[in-house]
Amino acid sequence: VIGNIGTCSDTADITIKVTPYPPADAGMNATLCIGFNAQLSAAGGSSYNWSPATYLNNPTIANPLVIQPQADITYTVTVTDTLGCSKAITDIVKIFVIPELHVFAGNDTSIVEDQPLSLPGSGATNYVWNWLPDNLPGWLSSTTVASPTATPQDNITYYVIGTDTHGCKGTDSVNILVYTIDPDMYV
Repeated sequence: VIGNIGTCSDTADITIKVTPYPPADAGMNATLCIGFNAQLSAAGGSSYNWSPATYLNNPTIANPLVIQPQADITYTVTVTDTLGCSKAITDIVKIFVIPELHVFAGNDTSIVEDQPLSLPGSGATNYVWNWLPDNLPGWLSSTTVASPTATPQDNITYYVIGTDTHGCKGTDSVNILVYTIDPDMYV
């Protein structure tokens, strides 16, 4: 700027720094099992506002906790910088929720001692299976298949856990009542 008064003049200058709008970053999408929590994490500014506030422990911080969402949900974060730029920048993140896994161990039943019983475990074909108790040698043909053969020597409850590729688990149980009879009565 140049200022003049009569024959006198003077100059001065000022530097104007343009601050870019904050780059909003809502983080990576996440997949979780139903009943679990997810941690959101935003960056790029000094104040944050998450929308919707559903399942969030605090929608006005950079890293709120999503508490046990019951279905897939998309969050939008609005980021504002330290200079209070009026234009807020947004980004989205999606939380995918895997519903409860359906695992079936079979119906409660009874058998005669030493009678083998096929346990009809079922669920998705890609589950990893784990039958419990697994500390009784010979009572189960395998503890890591969907449908093992059981030869229990006493009344027992078997538990099966099916785990999917995301680590989500489903469980079920089956009660088996074992009858002991004398050989001459066996038909």
